[in-house]
Amino acid sequence: MIKEVKSQILSPLADKHPVFLLRTSDLFSSEDPSWNAIADESGNKIMLHLEKFGYLLNMVSREQIEEGALTCRFTYDPIGDLLYAVPLSLITVQGIVRLFY
Repeated sequence: MIKEVKSQILSPLADKHPVFLLRTSDLFSSEDPSWNAIADESGNKIMLHLEKFGYLLNMVSREQIEEGALTCRFTYDPIGDLLYAVPLSLITVQGIVRLFY
């Protein structure tokens, strides 16, 4: 998934902030409340920037995250050489939780 996102962002004619659906397997917290990380099915860690309403992701149960999927808008910061995602919504069997308005 990471390779697809990077090729999409670095392509000159492509959208610079693509949206992808990620099947999540785990959520990792950080010391900074505006940053977290998720692991996709392949085990790749993807940094999450919790803009404005992303803190709602911390209120969702771990079971929902592990069996759900996140729609994320990806951004690449060339200065810090950092690829990160902004969670937009969490899709579970119970429904859709919007994290960004």
